[in-house]
Amino acid sequence: MLTAREQETVDVSKLHDLLDESISLVADATHLAREDIVDLLEHMHVDRVADLKPTIMGMSQFDGIAEPLSDGIAGMIHNLAEATDLDTDEITSVFCEKCDAGLDDVVTRLREKSRSNRWNLAAV
Repeated sequence: MLTAREQETVDVSKLHDLLDESISLVADATHLAREDIVDLLEHMHVDRVADLKPTIMGMSQFDGIAEPLSDGIAGMIHNLAEATDLDTDEITSVFCEKCDAGLDDVVTRLREKSRSNRWNLAAV
């Protein structure tokens, strides 16, 4: 049986791995740098992923990758929502509230937001 602190460490590690793997999959599918994927997430509203495709289709640096990019980001957001019980607005706020944050910081904020929501639900 794990202590609460040990379980927290396991949960954060799993969330970190999920986010890291998701970013890598999108980067591999699009041949963009991982940093470019994170930068896109920090500057867009993830609930509008469908709007991403037409936007980036007109940008030369994204020629030929609009579909895998938007599909990959949508999949990433879906996986994060499933893992954290956060909705897309909450995930967006985590990515956008602190631009240029590292992956560890994003994971920590996703976990804190997820825990906060669960505590709020428990109080109802």
